[in-house]
Amino acid sequence: MARSVSYVSAAKLVSMARGNRVAVIDVRDEERSYQAHIAGSHHFASGSFAARMPELVLATSGKDTLVFHCALSQVKIPAASRL
Repeated sequence: MARSVSYVSAAKLVSMARGNRVAVIDVRDEERSYQAHIAGSHHFASGSFAARMPELVLATSGKDTLVFHCALSQVKIPAASRL
């Protein structure tokens, strides 16, 4: 199965989630995630992301697509998705 990384809008995410097994991974720092929690998302702050990889694998088992979210960074999301 080919794996790819691409950016999606909120509207595209809603469309993708219908009928598919999608997990949203919030990589915002702790203080930012509390300001606007995404319902149903998994929070894995970028600072501890690599150390929590086994937990992430368990939390997203059975999902076909992982969508990473960070409000301000164009660095954290690509780094997390590559891991």
